[in-house]
Amino acid sequence: MSMAAAPLLEIRRLGKRFAARHGREPPPWVIQDLSFSVEEGEFLTIIGPSGAGKSTLLNIIAQIDTASAGEIVFDGAPVTPRDPRALRPGFDRRIGYVTQDDNLLPWRSTLDNVLFALEVQRRLNDETRAHAEMLIRAVGLAGFEHYYPHELSGGMRKRTALIRTLVYDPPVILMDEPFAAVDAQTRTQLQADLMKLWHLGRKTIIFVTHDITEAIALGDRARARGLRRRLRTHSGGCAMMMIVAELWLRLAAGAGELPLPEGERVGVRGSRTIERSGPPHPRPLPVGERESHRVRGNSNAPIPNSGEGEKSPR
Repeated sequence: MSMAAAPLLEIRRLGKRFAARHGREPPPWVIQDLSFSVEEGEFLTIIGPSGAGKSTLLNIIAQIDTASAGEIVFDGAPVTPRDPRALRPGFDRRIGYVTQDDNLLPWRSTLDNVLFALEVQRRLNDETRAHAEMLIRAVGLAGFEHYYPHELSGGMRKRTALIRTLVYDPPVILMDEPFAAVDAQTRTQLQADLMKLWHLGRKTIIFVTHDITEAIALGDRARARGLRRRLRTHSGGCAMMMIVAELWLRLAAGAGELPLPEGERVGVRGSRTIERSGPPHPRPLPVGERESHRVRGNSNAPIPNSGEGEKSPR
């Protein structure tokens, strides 16, 4: 019998609170006793409201910030410095980070922004340049290689930031609400582009969002942060909204991870079919009980052209 492969990334009883200010009460824990693991090639989404510690968690994983308790294990080795001077942001190029802002360099063109990390790492050659040009074509930016950021639409800037991270090939990519600042139509197209790129390279992705529909549509698995509170939902008559309402209530009841039930089609987002897995009518979860679930998209379904439905560059 072969042993199961160890997770690529493990979070073990992680905790974080910031330093106390003079004359104030001890600060609360932003993150406390958090544990989960991420398999190689998995797309994990983390859902939660503002202030739940989602971005703080990503900053600790990326070694931008230190943890106050617990540890992180990467590929079998503990990597949790307590001393800020020992931090290695990006953890030696093994962790990519896509933030809410695109952070493109305004004096560099689209292609030059994408190639920037390769230049810094002294890895720019014919092979890596060809890979960068392939990614540019994959997200519909062919013909805009020599445009500057101020000449691109918001969606184009987001795509450029995404492939700038993918081009140097980090095994883990963290994404902190990367599509929050764009309109709904552009967000849907960016989600399709992201899934297309993920299927090309199967990177391990941890994607943070406050939009539960986005979390369900993109992830293999969803985790909840800071949802132990009373919620009101209005499902209307749409099957997709009904399952979203159900998940909100179950997440709020304390289920840290949730899957959708197996074989029963409940909605379509873009070209990806969202399916439930498990019994057709799952029993309510008591507070504190946890259940895991997975969401799979239809990877064989066609993905729309990257430029469809988006405004033209300025």
